[in-house]
Amino acid sequence: MSEKPVGYRNPPVHSQFPKGRSGNPGGRKKDSRNFRTVLEEVMAREVEQPGKNRPIPLIEALFLKQADCGLKGDWKAIESLLNRAERHALHRNEPQPELPEEDAQMLDDFFERRGRSSETETDD
Repeated sequence: MSEKPVGYRNPPVHSQFPKGRSGNPGGRKKDSRNFRTVLEEVMAREVEQPGKNRPIPLIEALFLKQADCGLKGDWKAIESLLNRAERHALHRNEPQPELPEEDAQMLDDFFERRGRSSETETDD
């Protein structure tokens, strides 16, 4: 019997999975959901707003709560809410700055060369 080398990327034969057998035979449970799905479902849920007749999305209620805490003097809530507003809402309507002509020409040249090279690759 020949001895195979054991080391990096060469596990001992006795610890390898047998041929035709999965390393995870049970697999993922049928009804299990990933973190993103659960988070989206929770955030889409509607909650009752005290003193109002209509339910509002949970994410909106959380932002209102954070704003209320900020109005009561919670500096962490103020800073967090202002940072979010600055990152997401305030920059949305600003026009994108124009590229300098040199940069635009450089990009055009790059895309032209790239297009040419991909055409030659597909001709083979």
